[in-house]
Amino acid sequence: MNPPKPAKPESRIALVRRARRINRELAELYPDAHTELNFSSPLELLVATILSAQTTDKRVNLVTPVLFARYKTAADYAAADREDMERRSSSPPASTGPRRPASLRSARRCATATAVRSRAS
Repeated sequence: MNPPKPAKPESRIALVRRARRINRELAELYPDAHTELNFSSPLELLVATILSAQTTDKRVNLVTPVLFARYKTAADYAAADREDMERRSSSPPASTGPRRPASLRSARRCATATAVRSRAS
């Protein structure tokens, strides 16, 4: 038997079309859906979502204004000092528990990848 051929990477246009179709379908299925997280950009939503996996959205909303004021772009997160980012994201009322450092490192990796793709475009 011949091994299956690897799938071709999706073109940018095909990816955008698929994302728009999925967005339309989700909007139809869940017309009143909203998040309790406060954010003003996709990057802020990414950071808030990663942090919310470890605590409540209410607590995340206490911490994110400090992070969002300090880190404006994906490149800012990518270049951020790990300890500074952790300190800014861990005020006592919003502590995100023992998994917080790993979650922040994940956010930094995502931000780094996003920054590299942005520069390449």
